[in-house]
Amino acid sequence: MKKSILIYISFLTIFFFPFTLSAQTNEASGNEKDTEETKKEPLYDKKWNIDIIGKFFENQRTAPLIIIDSVENVYLAGTFSNELKINEQTSLKSKGGTDTFLLKFDTNGKLLWKKQAGGIKDDYVGSMRIAKEGGVILSGYFEDSTSFDRIKADKKAVPYVLRALINGLIILLNSNFLPTK
Repeated sequence: MKKSILIYISFLTIFFFPFTLSAQTNEASGNEKDTEETKKEPLYDKKWNIDIIGKFFENQRTAPLIIIDSVENVYLAGTFSNELKINEQTSLKSKGGTDTFLLKFDTNGKLLWKKQAGGIKDDYVGSMRIAKEGGVILSGYFEDSTSFDRIKADKKAVPYVLRALINGLIILLNSNFLPTK
């Protein structure tokens, strides 16, 4: 039996958006003669829970996006307004309207880095994929000028595509963004 990881959201309520991100990992038992019963119900040796609380506005249509990379790091992306709290600590504050967030956790639930895209109007995240070279590709939409890490855009109503490297560095994949100096 090989190692696997199970990620789930314990509870999710729309509008005020408190939820708990939980993970359990299943290590190989080392027993070559696993019974049918142990194959059906794996024993999980590690668990972690992370409470993430934010606020969505009424028309928000996207749930948080969760992806696991090849070394079992967990990436979580979504949209929030006002502030985003991780384990009861304020981690991100909106720059106006709704903002996009991208979080990376290791296999033990430790927050490795956090990123935010925001401007004076609403910013959205649409999809997230694992990049072949490592990290993730994130796409979405912003309504007015916005910034994501060191990248800034001053156009209105533009889709974006960015890549977050494994170390959290954001790089441009869409010519609508202009890097700041």
